[in-house]
Amino acid sequence: SAKAEKFVGVRASADELDADNGWRRDTAFRLLSEQQGKVDLDAVRRLATCGKSPKGRAAAILLLASLGKLDWELVTTKLRDPDASVRRWAVRCGERWIGRDVADRESARGRLRTLAEDPDAAVRFQVALSLVPAEPADLAALQKVALTGSDDLWTRRAVLMAAGGSSGDLAASIFAAYEKYTRALTEGEIALTIDLLRAAAAQADADREEKLVSQLLRADGSARAAQLPGLLVMAQAMSRRGRNVGSALTSDDMQARWKALSADLERVALQDDASVESWIQAIELLAYEVAHAGMLGRIALADAPASLRGAAINGWGRHATTDQWRQMLQRFRSESPALRRVILDQTLSNSERTAALLDQIAAGAIAASELDRTQADRLGKHPDEAIRKRVAALIGSSISADRAKVLADYQPVLKLSGDPQRGQIGRAHV
Repeated sequence: SAKAEKFVGVRASADELDADNGWRRDTAFRLLSEQQGKVDLDAVRRLATCGKSPKGRAAAILLLASLGKLDWELVTTKLRDPDASVRRWAVRCGERWIGRDVADRESARGRLRTLAEDPDAAVRFQVALSLVPAEPADLAALQKVALTGSDDLWTRRAVLMAAGGSSGDLAASIFAAYEKYTRALTEGEIALTIDLLRAAAAQADADREEKLVSQLLRADGSARAAQLPGLLVMAQAMSRRGRNVGSALTSDDMQARWKALSADLERVALQDDASVESWIQAIELLAYEVAHAGMLGRIALADAPASLRGAAINGWGRHATTDQWRQMLQRFRSESPALRRVILDQTLSNSERTAALLDQIAAGAIAASELDRTQADRLGKHPDEAIRKRVAALIGSSISADRAKVLADYQPVLKLSGDPQRGQIGRAHV
């Protein structure tokens, strides 16, 4: 309104949208937005087309979009703007033309996809967000965004969000591209592959699982850097469905490749001079195959680095019998606090092992105080009534007694009287 213009000293005109001062631009944008039908739309369109400053042109586009007066022709013009920030806003404002119920949406989507190769990272990031959810025709564009921006966490997340149910197809195409690289993969490129595989594995059926695992087993060149992390992600997801890598492969060639890789990994796991990272990767992957339980048990009970033994104990815990696991409980007191936690977690996952743990506590070989409050509560709610009764007798009384002792020890504090003079001395030193 005129009163508002007079009060703030800014005119509600397109010229003010092109001001160098950011506060004047923002104020003019607000005033023009409030005027609705009184805005000189031709002047705003001229500013969007040939304004002197990128911020002015971007403000004009946004104003037209907020008023519902932006047309696709102007959007396509701004998608070619020399300034990256204007192109980014044009991509975002162009989203209304690529919705499922919009006529000629394929042409509009195709125009946005061309900016997947934009030299500016922020524009490519916006393209990925604008294509959510991606359609089959969008995957090539998403691959370009992913490959050029894989080292940026937010770009990876945008690609993952856009890929959605097509994560497996996108992971496969990116993995194939990695095989042609003549350099080592970066951490971001490996992380991108893992993120996509994790999303794909969560929704894959048996056929899709086999295709993804087979591609990982065939990995060549630079792509081999992502092979073990990728197979581990697949093994974890398949395990939750009661399957493993070996049983998922139906072709003789893939079975042979998996057996050869497993043999190599077992050799690495048993080597004394392998790197800790290689050790742990090998053990974590082999832990999902029962055929390697013996090897995992040897490492779990061996004199090896704590991180390596922790991975082996976790893996062995999936396959060890109760009698075998008693060996772990018998050496519990000699383990480090970190390994004790790993042992307890694996022990409490099995009723028979839990009973063996309670035997050790009853015999005094393991102190009840080794169990934290969460673990004790978990035992107290165990589905087996016999175990619950033993827990109440062995652990419940111990915890209650410890708590009562602490409260009793601090009771005298409540009877102490204050000393004002000592308080004054303290303040004097502050």
